[in-house]
Amino acid sequence: DTNGKISRKEFMKYFSELDKFVRMREIQRLWYSVNDAFKATFEEGEECKYEDAEEILEDLNLLSYHEDWRRRFSFADGVWGNSDGNVDVEEILVMVLPEVIPSSREKWWTVYEFGILDVNDDGKATWEEFSRFMTSYHGMTDEVATDMLDLQKVLWFYFDQDEDNALSPEEFGQFCRSQWAYLQAEEAMSRDRDGDGQISKKELLGAAKHFKRV
Repeated sequence: DTNGKISRKEFMKYFSELDKFVRMREIQRLWYSVNDAFKATFEEGEECKYEDAEEILEDLNLLSYHEDWRRRFSFADGVWGNSDGNVDVEEILVMVLPEVIPSSREKWWTVYEFGILDVNDDGKATWEEFSRFMTSYHGMTDEVATDMLDLQKVLWFYFDQDEDNALSPEEFGQFCRSQWAYLQAEEAMSRDRDGDGQISKKELLGAAKHFKRV
């Protein structure tokens, strides 16, 4: 709105656009690595089963990134891919970065991660189910989990549009899509020294190191 200050909404818009750029750079770097590994391992037209994909991930030092590779293989092949029991370069990228790749991230959130959260299979994910998932799946300490969950809880209930204290798959997808930009915007707004709900140029320059890190 060119008023000389940056609002929380403007920060979220900025970080949403930045998120897309950062993700695409990450995908490009990984694509070249996986593509080179494929060329070195397989003849043209040769199939890549789960064990073969696992071998490629090990060669690229990616195997320790996750523990649920078989489920990720099933997602990349059966939910996102063509369900032929094999994976290609793009499907391996989906195994590694499903929440990053634009064409797979919505299904990853609304099918895969939502399916893990919805333990009683009622089509709803409660805040309690999500907070347990965050602390156990991501291996966060109680202190780190508490700080992060306090911020996420506000966003969680913002997207609980029917106010039933739980999110549907669609609402959960909206929550996941906004999460990174929201957390970054909240971190930026912590430098609002005069409490007017906006960041001035003076506040921005006064915390230059902080904003560079954010």
